[in-house]
Amino acid sequence: MQVSIANTSELERVFTVTVPAADLTAAYDKVLKKIAKMAKVDGFRKGHVPQQMIQRLYGSSAFSEAVEKIVNENTPKALEEGKLKLAPNFGIDIKKAELGQDFVYDVVAEEFPKVNVVDLGTLEIEKLTCDVSDADVDNVIEKIRLQNGTFTPAEDDYQIGPNDKVKVKLTITQEGKDPIVNDNGVVVLFAAPKAVAEKYIGKKAGEKFDFTDESGEGDNKIVRKFDVEIKEVQKMNLPELNEAFFKSVGSKDQTLESFKTEVRNNIEREKNYLVLSKNAAAVREALLKAHEFAMPVKFIDKRVEEALEEAKKKAAASQKNAVNQLGKEYYQDLISSSYKYGFIVDAIIENNEIKVTEDDLKSKVQEIASAYEDADEVVKYYLSNPKIKNQIEDQCREQKVVDFVLSKANVKENKIDFNTLAAQAR
Repeated sequence: MQVSIANTSELERVFTVTVPAADLTAAYDKVLKKIAKMAKVDGFRKGHVPQQMIQRLYGSSAFSEAVEKIVNENTPKALEEGKLKLAPNFGIDIKKAELGQDFVYDVVAEEFPKVNVVDLGTLEIEKLTCDVSDADVDNVIEKIRLQNGTFTPAEDDYQIGPNDKVKVKLTITQEGKDPIVNDNGVVVLFAAPKAVAEKYIGKKAGEKFDFTDESGEGDNKIVRKFDVEIKEVQKMNLPELNEAFFKSVGSKDQTLESFKTEVRNNIEREKNYLVLSKNAAAVREALLKAHEFAMPVKFIDKRVEEALEEAKKKAAASQKNAVNQLGKEYYQDLISSSYKYGFIVDAIIENNEIKVTEDDLKSKVQEIASAYEDADEVVKYYLSNPKIKNQIEDQCREQKVVDFVLSKANVKENKIDFNTLAAQAR
């Protein structure tokens, strides 16, 4: 076998493979012999059909099988000779296939790009930082109390508070449309948008008021008028912070201080996850923006086709047209940027010999397991499950790349409070 390699584009490689005529003939004869042993032809016993008849009846299919066998055996060897990192999908183009002559075919493949990583010191990245305060802990505890509060009818002269519930008659009017009337509307103020809740606070049962809401811009601008009649007010009764309350929300703690510690630990876990995610996204955006290189077009197109096919199956199962909602362009951008980032990350890892140690892995698993009641069992399970362990190892590796890039880049820290951080994640 002889192999020559031609570069037909920045990433496309054509491997021209030449196989000696004797190899093709040998493969053809071998297939014919196999067929002859099994062939059933009227007038002849099985395995005793004359070779000329076997060749006349099955020669064409035997030749095709021989060609396929040679291609399958020689293609991996040919691709190895190039010592290139190639995309897994490639095409075969038969150039010459005749008995008695050298067999020639092309393997058309795409090389994965070689990324020249920019000087990371030239990157400008905003890095988020966040500290959990006592006020953050108190705010979360207050939200837990609100979620577990009860409502009782308020007195007639009671002024609506920020946590109460109101029953209303609501009339919504919009130019060019019939009014919409809801006689039994319910608004829970602590769960409502702040701008809506503020319109109710301080009012009483029986009062009427209206307000206007605008959304959209230009030709898409929509103006709605809301006429509200407050029919009933229910006052929020917050539960006491005692042992019974702690148990009711699934906590083992019996004192307020220990409950606060538990809540703080939960907030810290959420904060750490959100900060890591935000900073990873900032690093990803900076790296993608700083690097331009050719992408393996056919490889990406194949992944897009697979994603569209999967979307069609899900759409059929849910009876929704998900493909039309998202479209090919959506998957093209998503998959292309995902692989581009992957190529950059791989280059950074290779250039800087970034590795995940066993201690890194154990530390990450323990961090994840700390949210569970039986953390030790979770650690054992994760570390003994190869699939989960590999997934966590990938997370560790990418986080190491993020940390490495941030250590080299021109970083500007942006400290925000937990409420702002949590709101950005919604």
